[in-house]
Amino acid sequence: TIPNVVNVSQLFINLVSSKVDENDREELQRREDLIIEMAEKMSKNNDIEGSLKKLLTMLKPHFLSYGIAKAVKLIRNLIDCCLKIGSDSEFKLALCTEYVHWAKQQNRIFLRHTLEVRLIRLLNEMGRHTDVLTMGAKLRNELKKVESKNIQLEVHLEESKAAFALNNLNRSRTSLVAARTIANSSCIDNKLQAELDMESGILNMEEDHDFRTALSYFYEAFENFDTNGEKFSAQKALKYMCLAKIMLNEEREISLLLSSKLAAKYSGRDLDAMKDIASAFENRCLQSYYRAIEEYHTELQSDLIIRRYVDSLADTVLEKDISQVIESYSLIEMATLAKNIRIPVQQIERKLAQMILDKKFQGMIDQQNDILTVYNFPHDVVTKTFIASVKVISALSQTVDEIYSCANAL
Repeated sequence: TIPNVVNVSQLFINLVSSKVDENDREELQRREDLIIEMAEKMSKNNDIEGSLKKLLTMLKPHFLSYGIAKAVKLIRNLIDCCLKIGSDSEFKLALCTEYVHWAKQQNRIFLRHTLEVRLIRLLNEMGRHTDVLTMGAKLRNELKKVESKNIQLEVHLEESKAAFALNNLNRSRTSLVAARTIANSSCIDNKLQAELDMESGILNMEEDHDFRTALSYFYEAFENFDTNGEKFSAQKALKYMCLAKIMLNEEREISLLLSSKLAAKYSGRDLDAMKDIASAFENRCLQSYYRAIEEYHTELQSDLIIRRYVDSLADTVLEKDISQVIESYSLIEMATLAKNIRIPVQQIERKLAQMILDKKFQGMIDQQNDILTVYNFPHDVVTKTFIASVKVISALSQTVDEIYSCANAL
């Protein structure tokens, strides 16, 4: 049984002060399990600057006595426990940098590479994407000299995330392809596979607008994150699944998706925001969409991917709202339309003109009288009229050409 965190000093002084035989696997495993369990408990208590840092400081002189393989695993897991805490990023950066330098001093190359990947990931989370690309390029050059596929894969993956955040989609795609190439030629754990699937889904959604493929990637990522107990990442994958559903005009399925047994345990404001946005889409109500954006401003704006789609989604909802209002009219005043949707007449007029040009509906704007005329022709009638009009115009063009030729001959 794990004792109270307050007793950590005495417990671990006794634990690590005694020597242990590197070949005594049972005792090494017992100590490792106890240390990790204590670290995870501290991580859940968000205690990075207190007990967790104290634990790392106490263990540092004794890490290598566990053997290099165990030491690498212990340090990596302890640093991961620190990075999970939503605490001061600068403090976590200093802690991670400290252990990178320590590994360098100890001439532990593999450990240093492992920790540098953690450092790169942290820099990405802090928004220092240019630093990620600089550090990633340097680390990749070093990794060419050693066989470390998993670390190479993680570096490519973090570079892909950084390039995407900097709107360099070509570089992001190149890094992702490199990561997937390594993954296809080696065996990687489920968590890393989930991160690859997540990034693949994001790029398919942003670069190719292939929301169906993106949805399948997000689902695979969600299942693997859920299996590995990665609650934050699983919730994010679920959120992106909702976004893909909205972009596919399948917003009605979101309530069913979020109420499923697997998804129910990830409920929270992030998913409530997606549910409200989906509801606004389903009801084709722009005001409901704006209310959702206002109520969940922090949740929507703090996510880079969701933030990219907020404005375009608002435009889509506006189109749906306009279509709903005009579908029962053949003639409607602009002022009435603007009043029903509750946005300025000028904005309505611009949007209607764009929708007519994009062939979202057939209509004509009478700017002199501020009236919209809607033509509700069946599709086959429109097609026949268009073909007939083209034939008439073509015949007139030929007639004019012949008259011009005759005039030149005189």
